[in-house]
Amino acid sequence: MKKYIIPILIVLITLSNNDTFANNGIAIFGGLSTPNDKMSSVYNSDKIFSNTLNQNVDLLKDAAALGYHIGAKIILPLSSDFVLHGGFAWNRFPQNKVAVKDNSGNQVAELEVSQDLFPISAGLDYYFINSAIGAYLLGELTYNYNKNTVNYMYSGVGMPLDLKISDQNPGYSRIGAGIGAGIEFNIIITTLLLEAKYNFMNIIAKDEGEPIKSYFTLSLGVKFGGMPKSN
Repeated sequence: MKKYIIPILIVLITLSNNDTFANNGIAIFGGLSTPNDKMSSVYNSDKIFSNTLNQNVDLLKDAAALGYHIGAKIILPLSSDFVLHGGFAWNRFPQNKVAVKDNSGNQVAELEVSQDLFPISAGLDYYFINSAIGAYLLGELTYNYNKNTVNYMYSGVGMPLDLKISDQNPGYSRIGAGIGAGIEFNIIITTLLLEAKYNFMNIIAKDEGEPIKSYFTLSLGVKFGGMPKSN
C-alpha cells in the first residue's frame, strides 16, 4: 500500500494546480493517532484455534499503543461556508503485546502486533467562522486498508504457533467514517491548521462478530490555498 502514496500525492498536487481547479488548495499534515482497545484485535476474535495444542486459545491484549500519522488532502471550496475535501493518510500503530493462553490459563506464547492503516477519505467541511482565524466542523467517509504484522514469541524467541488461520499476517479493507473539528490561522502565504478527528475504521463490510475499531487523531498541518469562497 505504501507504494501508492507518492502517486496519490502527485495527483493531489496536480489537481490543486490545474486551471480547472484554480481555487483549490492542498494540505499536508501529521500528528498523533490513539487507537481504541479493539484495534489490536487482528483476527477479530478473542479466541482462535491452535493446531499445535488442538484447542482454542485465548488472546489477551495489552492496552493499545499510541501511534502517529502523516497525510495530505486536496480542498475544493464550494461556497463561503462549505468546502469539499479528499485525501489519504498513513497511520502507524507500533507493537502491542498479546498473550496467548491455553484452556488451563497457562501462557503458551506471545504475539507482537503492529499495524499500518491507510484511509482514503472524501468529506465536507462546514466553516462557522471564516476570517483571519477559521473554525470548521467536518464529516467524511473513508476506505480503509489495514495491514497487520504479527510476530510469534515465546520466552523472547520467535516461533510459529501453527494457528488455524488463512493468513498469519492478515490485511483487510473496510468502509468507515470520521467526524471532527479544526481551527485555521491564516498568515501571509499559507494557513496553519490544527484538527481533531474521531475515526471509525469498520462501519461497513465487517466480518460476523467483528468489533467496532476506532481511533482518534490530532493533526498539525499547513494548507496552501483552498479557502472558502468570499460572499
